[in-house]
Amino acid sequence: MQRARPGVALMLLWVVATAAEAQPAPRPRARAEFDAAELSATADRVVERFMTEKRVPGLVLAVIRNGQLVVERGYGVRSPGDQVRPDAETLFYIGSLSKAITAIGIELLAERGKLTLDDPAGRYVHVLPPAWKSIPLKYFLAHQSGIPEIATAREPTFEQQVHAVEHLPMSFKPGMKQQYNNFNFAIAGKVIEGASGKPYLEFMRDEVFRPLGMTRTGYGQRDANASPGHYLRKNGHYEVVEEAIPKGGEYGIPSGFLQTTLADLVRLYHAIQQHKLLTPARTREMVSPVTPGKTGTPGWFAREAGGVTIVAKNGAAAGYASQFQFVPSRGMGVIFVMNLQAQGLNTDALANALLREICGLPLPERAGVAAE
Repeated sequence: MQRARPGVALMLLWVVATAAEAQPAPRPRARAEFDAAELSATADRVVERFMTEKRVPGLVLAVIRNGQLVVERGYGVRSPGDQVRPDAETLFYIGSLSKAITAIGIELLAERGKLTLDDPAGRYVHVLPPAWKSIPLKYFLAHQSGIPEIATAREPTFEQQVHAVEHLPMSFKPGMKQQYNNFNFAIAGKVIEGASGKPYLEFMRDEVFRPLGMTRTGYGQRDANASPGHYLRKNGHYEVVEEAIPKGGEYGIPSGFLQTTLADLVRLYHAIQQHKLLTPARTREMVSPVTPGKTGTPGWFAREAGGVTIVAKNGAAAGYASQFQFVPSRGMGVIFVMNLQAQGLNTDALANALLREICGLPLPERAGVAAE
């Protein structure tokens, strides 16, 4: 066999080395390539750590990425007493996440020409105090109305509650500030009734829930697969909430006492993204800040993070807590409900961690507050 000359050998070595350099270096797998098992394991790690730290009895979670439901599962128990794991069909109350759903009802009425968000609230709710009547609807929906804070609404009817506080001064000029106020959405519920001619729950059931297949969404439903709420007291013991009732009358339901399941909330997410109920233009209105420089949208809050707009609403009431965060431009969403209400729960942190770890959104460890 003839031996290669030194010059030829060097040339061959150069060719081999050049070819090796030309090969692309191994790269980490992109998030889009993760398989279902890895996504599930990541969700387990993030959620179980949170539940252990915060002593959450039970939680149901859905994560949507690229428009696809990639995680849908329950953790823990419906109640420490029954030791049954909650699932996508378990009933929970969702607290102030109800406000975002109520706002969808308002936007639907706007879609049908029954009202506009610039209309004065007094056009539909005649019992309002004179100073409130001229305030545009959009300011109530974005917590920019300036009506006085009604910390505890306890009167049995809306009319009695309004009469009890009508002497209070305005907190600020409408549209000038943003201050979270639950009574804004008691008014929003009455606007729905005035514009539609139907009771709030009847309108929402007939025009929003049923068309979207949200057949287990409403108020006061009783079901074997329901989770009671829990308060974690300072002594470390749970207090079980036997029945979730608004502190005042049923006028508190649009603000914080709707009841639903994870499966129905996922249906709502897809309905928003796919414009099943609202046109793209109306959806953009719903998720866009009412006033430049402020985060309040009709029913939600919007923030810029990780190079995208995140739309969110949280809730906490009657021993429950909830989060619904989504990125309209990327088909991302994180939805969860838990059967615990406690000081320092910080459900924003859990939502941010899931958006970061499962959806690959480059959020910092301590991202800004998602909802107020």
